Amino acid sequence: MNKRLILLLATTISFLCACDGNGNGNGNGNGNGNGNGNGNGNGKEGEVVSLCSESWYQIVEQTVSSGDGMGHGPDIGSEEWKSVIEFKLGVRGEPSVPDRDSDEWCMFIDEFIR
Repeated sequence: MNKRLILLLATTISFLCACDGNGNGNGNGNGNGNGNGNGNGNGKEGEVVSLCSESWYQIVEQTVSSGDGMGHGPDIGSEEWKSVIEFKLGVRGEPSVPDRDSDEWCMFIDEFIR
């Protein structure tokens, strides 16, 4: 396996381990911001986050950090940010990746990270 896939799998596994088995996580995934199990992790219980919205970009950023570990990185949601997300997921330049300015891009990334 390539290093990016291993990193993505390790991140996903550590994310899943943050849940106690009863749907009570830390609010970063399938919790509701308070970790109660049914939301998207970034808002009020039951809130639905639309693809390509600021809230959705924050979810992606929490899942696939675009920063350099020193507090630097592109503006979340920008063209540069989307390019970095593609790079970190190992899909940049792949013919199957939709145009970055499309709803299809958000759908592709959302399906990839979930």
